[in-house]
Amino acid sequence: GLILGLPRDTYHSFLDSLEFAIQLRPYSLYIHELLVLPGSEFFNKASEFNIVFDKKPPHKIISNGSMSSDEYNELKYLGFSVSLLHHVEPVRKMILEYYNGLTGRRLVDLFIEFVDFLQTKDFFPTKESISKMDSIDFDPTYEKFKTNSEFVFSLANHFNEFKDELCLENLKQEKKVA
Repeated sequence: GLILGLPRDTYHSFLDSLEFAIQLRPYSLYIHELLVLPGSEFFNKASEFNIVFDKKPPHKIISNGSMSSDEYNELKYLGFSVSLLHHVEPVRKMILEYYNGLTGRRLVDLFIEFVDFLQTKDFFPTKESISKMDSIDFDPTYEKFKTNSEFVFSLANHFNEFKDELCLENLKQEKKVA
């Protein structure tokens, strides 16, 4: 699992960590928000660590000095989305199989592009809905989606459509170069 919002973590360093984690091809992938619990070093030295957090339980981080709250919420959404796609085994396998034939692209970027594609189809949880969730609720949400056969089937079909669009874009790029 990855913890989002650690001190000195940036938008790009978190994406690098997410890339590293999915490149390991784990069976499951979990993203958790940093909680600044009373009595912890992060709580006691929050100003030293440049951490801003909600004073109400569960004391979720708002920003960390190297990541704005907007970046944090974007990463929370991307982390949730990549993890959800990773939990849907047939789709994860499709993404990894397709990725194996690509060069010059990070796996995390392929996941993110697919999430962006899904947003255009109004098929996927929204950034707004995920920003309101606590990461403790991510796991039951993954279970709900991955056990919904209609969702899994539609997600696989959307990935095939996404692949087709990428192939068309690549062909257009090749024609421009030629």
